[in-house]
Amino acid sequence: MDLSKAVACTALVIIVVLTAGHALSQDKPTALAVDEAAKTQEAVEARERAAEEKREARRQIEEDIARRCVIKPVMTDAEIDGCRVAYRLY
Repeated sequence: MDLSKAVACTALVIIVVLTAGHALSQDKPTALAVDEAAKTQEAVEARERAAEEKREARRQIEEDIARRCVIKPVMTDAEIDGCRVAYRLY
């Protein structure tokens, strides 16, 4: 009877230790996962910066066209050529 209690208690202790060890090891993020998350975040930020720069360049071009080419009822040939050049750049 005492032997069966000792074996049962030992088995329970082993089960608890193995289960706790397995559960605790799952909670820690690895350094690789942290590095990948940082790289992913940097890539997202770089894409956002590039998109913002692209939007700013596009806005500058649109402002340049608006400044160069103001459509009027009577335009000189130079003004018409300026509009053509501006819209080709666009």
